[in-house]
Amino acid sequence: MKHVGVGGRRTIELRDGWRVLQDVHDNGERLGIFEPGFAATTANGVSGWEEIPELGHLQLLLADDPYAGGRQLRSFNDHAWWYRLDFPVDPAGDGDRLRFARLRFEGVDYHATVWLNGHRLGEHEGYFEPFNFDVAELLTIGRPNVLVVRVASPWDARIVAGTEDQRAFGVERAMVKGTYEHMDGLVPRDVNPVGIWRPAVLELGVGEVWSHELQVTATLSDDLTTGEVAVEWDVESVRARDDLRWRVSLAPADRMRPAIVSEAPARLDPARNRLTGAARVSRPRLWQPWDRGAPDRYDVVVELVGERGEVLARDESRVGFRTVELERGPERTALLLNGRPYYLRGTSYFPDLYLSSMDEGRYRRDVGAAVAAGVNCLRVHVHVEQPAFYDVCDELGVLVVQDSDLNWVVPDTEEFVDRATAVVGAMVRSLREHPSIAAWVCVNEGGILVEEMREPTRRLAHHLAAVVAALDPTRPTIANSWDTEDPGSGDEHVYAGSLTGGAYADVRDARFRLLTEFGVDAPPPRARYGSDGPIAARLRREPDRVTDHHDYQYRLTKFYIERCRLERWRPNGGYIQFMWIDACPQSWYGVLDHWGCPKVDGAGGALRAFREVGRPVAVLLDVTADGLDVRVVNDLLRGLPGATLSWSVLCHDGRRETDAVTLDVPPDGMVRAARLPHHREHVAAVGLSLTASDSEPLADNHYDDIVDQPAPAGYPGVVEHELGVRLMP
Repeated sequence: MKHVGVGGRRTIELRDGWRVLQDVHDNGERLGIFEPGFAATTANGVSGWEEIPELGHLQLLLADDPYAGGRQLRSFNDHAWWYRLDFPVDPAGDGDRLRFARLRFEGVDYHATVWLNGHRLGEHEGYFEPFNFDVAELLTIGRPNVLVVRVASPWDARIVAGTEDQRAFGVERAMVKGTYEHMDGLVPRDVNPVGIWRPAVLELGVGEVWSHELQVTATLSDDLTTGEVAVEWDVESVRARDDLRWRVSLAPADRMRPAIVSEAPARLDPARNRLTGAARVSRPRLWQPWDRGAPDRYDVVVELVGERGEVLARDESRVGFRTVELERGPERTALLLNGRPYYLRGTSYFPDLYLSSMDEGRYRRDVGAAVAAGVNCLRVHVHVEQPAFYDVCDELGVLVVQDSDLNWVVPDTEEFVDRATAVVGAMVRSLREHPSIAAWVCVNEGGILVEEMREPTRRLAHHLAAVVAALDPTRPTIANSWDTEDPGSGDEHVYAGSLTGGAYADVRDARFRLLTEFGVDAPPPRARYGSDGPIAARLRREPDRVTDHHDYQYRLTKFYIERCRLERWRPNGGYIQFMWIDACPQSWYGVLDHWGCPKVDGAGGALRAFREVGRPVAVLLDVTADGLDVRVVNDLLRGLPGATLSWSVLCHDGRRETDAVTLDVPPDGMVRAARLPHHREHVAAVGLSLTASDSEPLADNHYDDIVDQPAPAGYPGVVEHELGVRLMP
């Protein structure tokens, strides 16, 4: 939703002039740090105010190394931080009295308490949800105002008894926040982002009406022929009004069709009012993912109009029309998009531990690179991204599976259930207008790794699934990701050949219904860290096997993607690899490293696997006990008549054999295209190529060998927790 500055409304960005101090004695409230006249003294032991250049996570602004600072980073979360901003508000002008004023924070990580001019406004929990306070009665006009915010993101202390040697999985995560302290090679032990990390603004109004929240729900009829937007708009008035009209305008975002306008009388009481209405469009242009069509969207504009036609309030939103369901069963799992099965070719996304470092440019780079590799689905792993990310996915036609921040073990108390319900509900309310979001994940691996917490966490997951379904009945939920036997979940996480040991070939005969986590970490080239810094210094003491790890990441990733696609709809409905980009310099699960560069040493890293077997059209080698079958899979809705499949086989005895066949590939299907007359023991390498009838290249795939490869020596090694880096001796 976007407020538009009409009707005497203006916005002041509270960007510059912020100062901070850390309350190392946790005595700030008793000392009155929130009072405008507060000053540090010799006796009270409070540090002086320190200016910061901008709002953002404090580790990025103040730490020498916000990612690998080790135990020095822990001090950022040992005690609360206080922010102070002194700012003026100029007179409204023309003698108008200031009627409305709203102080709005777009994001504070994590617990926040706010004072204005010494008056306590309230508290907020969570890091991604905007929150606001009405402050018209507290502002001083023409003189300085003093805004003070206490911010804390504390460490967890409680551990499930008996799990001390597995703290990462046994610690009770008391915040509804997934961006801190995983300790398993993803989020380092000492990283816990804290601070006012998104903009703070003051919105002022001198008119007689003021718009608050706009909620828009887009639905599509079962036959896909009628789209409707249902609107709920909260508007406040200083006096009773019965001379107004309000209208809802619905138009394609590209303006290629005229707007549809619905208008009705609006009666306002001298308080906060809720206006409800709807607009319908016949045969709407559907939002489709990039490999199914165009991600068409519609602009929704709501306006309150006076008797002379003047616009008194105006808000805007953007939506898309599509339907989404999740069919789950032992014989087939499928996401149904606009009534048709849609195969998920996905990867997880967690681009930076410090979300304040992200911007639209980085999102476009990451999502665009994923689309180029064939990805049609991103799972946002146990956190919520900035709004710009979801806008980019809406625009580019990439589905999003959205996790909540709940992960592993959480407190088994009614108080925590209430807090989790509030934060997860805020996630749904703030994101549900985005057509790219296909499903909500309520809990990730809840209690799976700690047996005694399994049932309490499953109860929480199903409670949250019911809450989410009530808030958003238009999307499916996964209650507890990796609770494979739970009918409300049903997806799988498999790390054979990587984190759980063994070999990836151990699961060659498995039938994955919906594989939402698999992968293996591989470090970037040593040169990426430079010659200085703690990570570079520590890695110099280890053997340099980067090439081996890139080679293995390619082979393991390719194996899992192929196994899924060969079981397409029998029962497999898709896959989500873990993960697209490294979340920090020393987290190595990504296809891309933390700087956005592919890991292409050795055989080419996971990116080569995506390009060979993860695009909409792929040609795959199915290695069976009877021989080598070549299968062509086509996720597109158009068939490929007269395509040519060519292959080249290099045998161990040096013979090379080539051949080709012409075939018709059905839309949204898979065919067995050929059987190679060789046994796997005799084959050294295989090259496969598919071209369209007009000679356009459709798919290429190459097997350097078809022998399963063991993990590199020393993997998975250990995590050196002071730096949060995996060592593979």
